[in-house]
Amino acid sequence: NYRGSDLRYDVSLDLNDAFTGTEKNIKYTTYKKCKTCSGNGAKPGSKPISCNYCKGQGKVRSSQGFFTIQQTCPECSGEGEKISNPCNSCSGVGKTQSNESVSVKIPRGVDDGTRIRLAGKGEAGTKGGANGDLYLFISIETHSIFKRSEENLYYELPISMTDAALGTTVEVPSIGGGKTKIKIPSGTQTVSYTHLRAH
Repeated sequence: NYRGSDLRYDVSLDLNDAFTGTEKNIKYTTYKKCKTCSGNGAKPGSKPISCNYCKGQGKVRSSQGFFTIQQTCPECSGEGEKISNPCNSCSGVGKTQSNESVSVKIPRGVDDGTRIRLAGKGEAGTKGGANGDLYLFISIETHSIFKRSEENLYYELPISMTDAALGTTVEVPSIGGGKTKIKIPSGTQTVSYTHLRAH
């Protein structure tokens, strides 16, 4: 059995979606098992025949002096059999191209570079082999006002020398919407407003 190939799909999220979690509809092109021949590549009603070149072994041997060399059969590519009557739908490949769609829940707090595996959503296998997997690679877009460092968000707010010396109360935006009042103590040099990631 030959397992199908894995597929990669890149998903770009804005910081808000990464913070709250979201659901994405992923559309991609893959190869599915041919419905006409059930994936075996032979026209319905016919069966693959044994390869005459290798006598169904999938390998051929040749002698060179004292040595015997074994190699993959060039006629059947190691299958040991050949399709005499190829399926019309897939031309004997056993797979047909298909446009697929899958809905995926992206968990909240997802990090840049996160990989999400969707088992069995990759390309169909051959000769009854299992499907490959679909891997989603997450990238987080740069936000206009927030900077992210691991689980924390940072917001830079310039204040006047007077406010820094005497102290003040300012309103800062929240990633979830709305604003929060922050008290800046007197004698402040630099203030960073940190919003912890929701779990």
